[in-house]
Amino acid sequence: MLQSSYGADKNQSWTKISLEKKLPHSLKLELAQGIRLKDQLSTFNLAFFEASLSYKHSNGLKINIPYRYTIFEDKIKHRLSFGVSYQYSLKPLSLKYRIKYYKLYENG
Repeated sequence: MLQSSYGADKNQSWTKISLEKKLPHSLKLELAQGIRLKDQLSTFNLAFFEASLSYKHSNGLKINIPYRYTIFEDKIKHRLSFGVSYQYSLKPLSLKYRIKYYKLYENG
């Protein structure tokens, strides 16, 4: 999957490419690489690599554990997250509750 967006008012470009692989037992592995540019695409803002493992149960429960390694111009950040969400469908309406905990580590 390739995502790209450009905001004319903030003059930024966010580009991301990701690969997904479904694993046994309702698990999914996702790898993503992205870069963000600013100032009319002339200045480096950040680059990141993200790996995520998720589990989705048939009753609407999803557990996600992503790790993100982010490179800024003057520092490097590591972020490990743990997220849980639950989605309940009442046709044609769908309700979703999500909670996320993360720990941020910074070098530089």
